[in-house]
Amino acid sequence: MLKDIWKVMIQRYKDLPPYLKPCFLYLSIFPENSDINVETIIDRWLAEGLVRDRTGMSPRTVAKWYLLWLIDRSMIMVSNLRKNRSFKTCWIHPMMRDILVMISQEEKFSITVGPRKSSSLLVKRLPHVTLDGGSGRKLARYVDLSGIRSLTVFNEPSESIAALICSSKLRAVRILDLSNANEFKITRRDIERVGELCHLRYLNLYKTNICELPSSIGMLPFLQLLNVRKTRITKLPNEVTQLGKLQLLRASRRTEDSCHNRRNRCCIDSALTVPKGIENLQDIERLDIMDIKDNSGSEIEALGKLARLEHLGLAGITIGNSKQVSKTLKRISSSLTYLYLGACQSDGTLACLPISEKKRKKPLEFPRLQTIKLDGHIGKMPYWISNSWTLAVIKLYRTNLQQNHIMSLEKLPCLVTLALLDNSYISETLVFYDKAFRELKTLEIIRLTKLKTVIFTEEAVPQLRSLAIRCCELRLKGKNNLKLRKVDLDDGVEEV
Repeated sequence: MLKDIWKVMIQRYKDLPPYLKPCFLYLSIFPENSDINVETIIDRWLAEGLVRDRTGMSPRTVAKWYLLWLIDRSMIMVSNLRKNRSFKTCWIHPMMRDILVMISQEEKFSITVGPRKSSSLLVKRLPHVTLDGGSGRKLARYVDLSGIRSLTVFNEPSESIAALICSSKLRAVRILDLSNANEFKITRRDIERVGELCHLRYLNLYKTNICELPSSIGMLPFLQLLNVRKTRITKLPNEVTQLGKLQLLRASRRTEDSCHNRRNRCCIDSALTVPKGIENLQDIERLDIMDIKDNSGSEIEALGKLARLEHLGLAGITIGNSKQVSKTLKRISSSLTYLYLGACQSDGTLACLPISEKKRKKPLEFPRLQTIKLDGHIGKMPYWISNSWTLAVIKLYRTNLQQNHIMSLEKLPCLVTLALLDNSYISETLVFYDKAFRELKTLEIIRLTKLKTVIFTEEAVPQLRSLAIRCCELRLKGKNNLKLRKVDLDDGVEEV
């Protein structure tokens, strides 16, 4: 029986179009039984040049189409495919992954070098290498370093990483992923010579201990992605603005799971300040998150010159810089699909932004916006949110809204996720009425200290499948009216 399944799976791989085979094989580098972040897959495919050009489609859209093609044929698995066919993570069946690993090694596509992995063969050209468990020093015994195009590190001592980066042979590498090496405290010293990796397209420092990037970062003319999320970096060197091919800059943001020490905090752990000359990054598509409280007006307005920007996060908004923020948003509103706006903690308000005004000579519109996150007092729901035809995700923090403001969202045709967090709602009762929020699938109510009662009427939120109420003490009525698949309720929630 298992032999027959094995044959079927191998045949599925053989039947793949030639351009999809390397994309699928690439998934063998990810650990067994792990959820694989979709953005990570797409970023790496693009950096490797594995995605074909298609007329009328962006490379990122083509890459998403590749993933959906593989999902439809059960080559990769997804636990939660949304109505708009979007998803955050995927995974590979263990048997299928075994096949991928076997084929990858047979075709000299990739190898994992670790304490339980060994090889008696020196591979002359092996594009993709994964290090696991302190194996960097013996890598040269198995692989010709000059042939490596991607290097992914798991649990590797920092001195081993520094030795690899300093190696004159490791110059063809396009992808350097240190995000899984957080057990060993990698610092700036370990990546001081990263600028010598002149073909680098992808640099992932996620969750490392680095607090500053070396100035040699500006010597990477082909770099497309720089990930410094959950590092200690808060300021980028000005040399970053020399990265003319940079498309994605991923920066730190908060974790929303913990209730402790969050009640009076902003929605991010830390943010990057906007470097001078940011307007030079004309290929940039994603900037998150920029702290603008100490930037000049001209530096803030320079963001409005980034015509390809689709994903933007701005923290540190104040009354003093709100005019420049509004000008910037007006210039790039037609391209944005994701927007985060966070007020400065000492100020705490977004109400100063003209985006909250309904009567304007030329109303501000965001025709492609799918996700909005607001952190700070806004007084009322912006009209362009309550009248959006595209918004799928709304997350609110410290907005101080009431029942009528939330109900202004009830007819949004694409809204699938609503999160009310950190006293974004200040009334004592929250009611979801019949036929409201017809497409909503996920609702989060977290750290609303003034809320005492949540009510779902008989025909409210008919598509709701996931409900989370945490860090609240309240009464919940009408839960039995819902068709929930996932429920996360704190002890402070009393069902009546």
